[in-house]
Amino acid sequence: MMGCSTTSTQPSPVVQQMPAPPADLAVPCPGPQPITDGSRAGVALWVVDEIAAHRDCAARHQALVDAWSK
Repeated sequence: MMGCSTTSTQPSPVVQQMPAPPADLAVPCPGPQPITDGSRAGVALWVVDEIAAHRDCAARHQALVDAWSK
């Protein structure tokens, strides 16, 4: 008599890896640049440049967060 054999297989867990982020989003934020001109106008320009650099970095970071939360 031939027996009927059943095997139960467990599905393998699916491992999903996130793709690498786009190169423009993976760039680390720059540190503050040194002040080269101590005049009022020089410091004011430095502050404006640093704020712009911070905003660019914050926008890249937010884009990365938004992309990975989908």
